[in-house]
Amino acid sequence: MNTETKEKTKEDIKPKVTNDEDAILIVFNDDFNTFDFVIQSFMEICKLTYEFSSKLAWTIHTKGSAVVKTGEYEELKKMKDLLVDRGIFAVVQKADSN
Repeated sequence: MNTETKEKTKEDIKPKVTNDEDAILIVFNDDFNTFDFVIQSFMEICKLTYEFSSKLAWTIHTKGSAVVKTGEYEELKKMKDLLVDRGIFAVVQKADSN
């Protein structure tokens, strides 16, 4: 039995959603943006509180990524595009239906 686990890279994760489906907005860690910049971006674009944005920024920094928001695809795609425009690596994916 093969015990190797393949880590997902940024290239492995691609949006897999269609309109009107529940989706998730995922943000990945980088070595460029400051905590303050990411926190401010979450507050302005995603309409999150300072406290939640701070926790998300720390989680992304320590774990490599985090789900920032859930919702409808079109709404999250707009947020993703705005984050990407600011240099923050983000994707939208279909939410698991478990």
